[in-house]
Amino acid sequence: MTTLKLDINLEATDMGSNQDEIADYIMSSEQWLNYVNKVNALEIPASNESDSIPCDEWFDAQDFHPDDLIQEACEKLGWHSVPQVGGLMMNFYKA
Repeated sequence: MTTLKLDINLEATDMGSNQDEIADYIMSSEQWLNYVNKVNALEIPASNESDSIPCDEWFDAQDFHPDDLIQEACEKLGWHSVPQVGGLMMNFYKA
């Protein structure tokens, strides 16, 4: 079975011209860093041997996603609105 690790870097997608500022804020947040450490302490099963994507059961068991921090990031950055589309993509690599 192929196991994966979660990369600390997030990819901002389709949130507008300042999307990288949101990603940078979240990547430096204690909540995100703690989450990365927590999941990397366990085995993350790949969906199949050639993939760098976790299996569906792993995603279903998660109670956190970096998108949960977008509103907080926008408030801390002093923005008056939150992107209504797009989000943050987590990246995984083979352990």
